[in-house]
Amino acid sequence: MELFANDLSVHQQFQEVSKFREAFSRVMVMRSLALRYGQELLCHWTLLVASPIPDLSLYEAIMDFDLESERRAVMRWLTGAGAFWDDARHHTGKDWLECRGDIVTDTAVGEATFRTLHDVYCGLVSFSPSDWNYAPVEVTWSREAEGGENLRQASSPFAFIG
Repeated sequence: MELFANDLSVHQQFQEVSKFREAFSRVMVMRSLALRYGQELLCHWTLLVASPIPDLSLYEAIMDFDLESERRAVMRWLTGAGAFWDDARHHTGKDWLECRGDIVTDTAVGEATFRTLHDVYCGLVSFSPSDWNYAPVEVTWSREAEGGENLRQASSPFAFIG
C-alpha cells in the first residue's frame, strides 16, 4: 500500500501552533507505523508552503514547535530525498481529476486516485481537523485525447486514513 500525505487537508484551519503541532504529531505517528512496515508516507513538495494557520506557512509553523528534536524529525521527512511522490508521479497534465467540485489534479488526492485506478492500492493520511476528513474520497478522472474527446471516466473510492 502506498500512503500519501493529503496536502489538501492543510487549509488554514488551525488557529494556533500548538493545535497544529498536535495534528502534525498524529501524522508523524502514522508515518512511523508505515515505516515499520516498509512504507514511506509520500508528500508533495508544496506541502511545505501550505498554510495551516492564517499568515503562517507549514514551514514557519513547524519552526515554532517547542521541541528541536521534533522540528528536526519533521524537516528531515519534508526535505529528505525520496519522500516526494511528484518525483515519480503517475498522472500528467492531460489527466483531469475532480472531487466534490474541486480540481485535485497535481495533489496527493489526485495521484492516489490515479494510482488506485491503475491497480495500486493507496491511502491518504490527512491532518485533523480538516474539510478533507471523510470516506470514501470519490474522485472523477477523465483524460482528453488529441482532438478533445474524452478517453475514459471513472470514479474511485479509496481508503482514507485520518
